[in-house]
Amino acid sequence: VRTGAIENMDLARIIRGGDGNASIGVQTQFAELTGQMAFSGNIYQYRQMRLVSGMLKANGSADVSASGELFGNINAELGSATNATGAALVLSGRAKKPQLVRSGAARVAAPAKVPGKDS
Repeated sequence: VRTGAIENMDLARIIRGGDGNASIGVQTQFAELTGQMAFSGNIYQYRQMRLVSGMLKANGSADVSASGELFGNINAELGSATNATGAALVLSGRAKKPQLVRSGAARVAAPAKVPGKDS
C-alpha cells in the first residue's frame, strides 16, 4: 500500500518516549506499507510487515483474533542512518484501540572518530 495512515497509534511519538497510543486524532502516516497477510483458525496473521515514512522505518508482525484482540511485535526506528533512535514495541489491545509498550530502546549514533586514523 502506498501513502496512507494507521489510525490510533503514533509510532514516532512512542519512539521519542511519549504516549502514542490510541487517542483522538493519533495516527502514523506512511509512504509505503508492505507485508503478507493470511487467515488461519479465525486469526488474521500479518507477517513481514514493513512501514516507511521519511525518517520513520518499522517492521514487525501481528495477529488479530476474530474478536479484534491484537498481539504482535514492532521494531521501529526514527532518524537518519548516522543518528537514529529505535524501539522494540509490543502490540496488544484491540483493533480499534491498540496499545504499544516499549520493550526496550536503543540509541544509534555515528561512530566516534579515532585520532590519527580518521584524520
